[in-house]
Amino acid sequence: MSLDTDKKLALPSTGRFSGRHMLAYMLVLYLITLLIRWIPLFLSPLPYNIDGFSMAGVSDGIISSGHWSLNSSMYGIAYNQKTPFFPMLLSEFSLITGISPLYAEQYMLPFITASIPPFVFYFVSRFTRNITASVTAALFLAFNGLFSFLTGSIMKESLGLLLIPVGLYLYMGREDIRKRILLCLVLIFITFVHYRSTLMLQIFLILMLSWDTIRLFDAGKLRLRHLLMDIIGIPLIGFISLLYYFWVSMQDYYGKAFNINEMVLFLSVALIWFLIYIRFMKRSYSAGGKSLFRYIMDWKVIALVIALGAFLLNSRKLVFAGTINTSSALLATAVPYVILILFSLLGLSIMQRYRNKYLPMVAAIYVGTFVPITYSLVRGLDVFSQEILYRSYNFMDFATAISLGIGVTFLYAVLKRYFFTNESKQSLRVGIPAAFALFAAVVILLAATVPLGYDTVELFGVQNVTYEYEVSAIDWAKSANCTPVGTDQRLGDIMRDYNNVSHSKSVPWKLKYHKPVNSPFILLEDSWTTWGAQMHPSSPVKVQKAAFSSLINQRSVIFSSGHPDAPEGRIYILMG
Repeated sequence: MSLDTDKKLALPSTGRFSGRHMLAYMLVLYLITLLIRWIPLFLSPLPYNIDGFSMAGVSDGIISSGHWSLNSSMYGIAYNQKTPFFPMLLSEFSLITGISPLYAEQYMLPFITASIPPFVFYFVSRFTRNITASVTAALFLAFNGLFSFLTGSIMKESLGLLLIPVGLYLYMGREDIRKRILLCLVLIFITFVHYRSTLMLQIFLILMLSWDTIRLFDAGKLRLRHLLMDIIGIPLIGFISLLYYFWVSMQDYYGKAFNINEMVLFLSVALIWFLIYIRFMKRSYSAGGKSLFRYIMDWKVIALVIALGAFLLNSRKLVFAGTINTSSALLATAVPYVILILFSLLGLSIMQRYRNKYLPMVAAIYVGTFVPITYSLVRGLDVFSQEILYRSYNFMDFATAISLGIGVTFLYAVLKRYFFTNESKQSLRVGIPAAFALFAAVVILLAATVPLGYDTVELFGVQNVTYEYEVSAIDWAKSANCTPVGTDQRLGDIMRDYNNVSHSKSVPWKLKYHKPVNSPFILLEDSWTTWGAQMHPSSPVKVQKAAFSSLINQRSVIFSSGHPDAPEGRIYILMG
């Protein structure tokens, strides 16, 4: 279905793409995305995110035992065994390539997640028939640094993000019984991939199903048989997924979420957003004569202004407890991202005004993403809430990409209407540079967001890169039976999830506040005195050089190593 529904301003359509051209576009998009996702390999061959260590541990266990098991005494490994698809896939990849799981992860994952932008390109091209909208949407997901980080870091959520657009696509074509069956299989399969992705896909689909039911009921076209098939194929499978998480004791890790009070709070928040979604859809489908300007200047702008206001205020005064101030570097890097969001809001308004049949899906993604975000804010920003918050907003990127493609297409249509309908030299002299400037600006803005995913130390105060010399030090500590080991959060979590070394993660705090360090063994790095010790979700803890040197002088150095290109970045193991 094309967006060409307005006689005064027809959005340009390129018609059906030939299979050969479609494959060519998808291949180029795949290669671009793959190269961007492989950026961490230029920094270290190890997983870009410490979650990869526990999953490598699960894969090591699968390879050594020859089967998957839920039994493990190791904290991180036991948790990741309960959603086992990623470790199973990693095990097979490791056996085929002969590369150990720990070093195979960062190569394997981008091969899979790089297919998300090409698939979204195919998805958008099916209902816009427009090359500009399709390519822009795909490039947003390819370049966007925040989305790139999530689909390039070693997390189960990365694979979940691949299945979400597939599930949405199958839902839109569920009149075909084959796609309906495939949708059920995707919903079952995603249960074993990632719990949060399962929840978000269910929220999106239930919102869309609710609107379809209301619309068909009002039109007198609702069929009970189809409604029962939808209920069995979507929310019932979601309930079965929840039972599985109960069965494998997933509540041991997220016990707060399974508390009855927390469930009531979450359902209350979800109900409010459900009513907002239905109200939004009814207004979009009833206000046909409303001007485009009135569609743009509504609650969407208010929400953006509030978000930007909190973001800017946090650079002066901490708005979000336990985090760090918004750095000037992050403010500068966020500018192109905000401009792209403005284009995206324009695209969403276009879809509202023209009553595009894919508007319910885009609106469901936006509204559905705000459910866990609002829930985390209402319940209070403790560690649990912060994890929900920072892991939720990227699900919105699918809707942002589609509406961005529509917004850029609309702007190009304006240029085409005013400069290309009249083929005079003067019109072309202005129109061609204007069109080129539009597309060049979009590409430059997209490329400028890439650092959001890979310059995390400067922008967010989080070190995601783990170097080989750090892992060598931890391996040495295990082989020398150094236990328990005192260190920071990042290295401590690696010890816990991959090496099964007893540890504590309070050494940076004790050094900063001049408290005695009682651990028999200590693992520390010179970077604690420069950038700081990783203590996520809190901000990095910077240790004074005097306290750092004093601790080294008081203890015996039994191991020392460092990065060959960074003499100041040495790592030590102390005893005594």
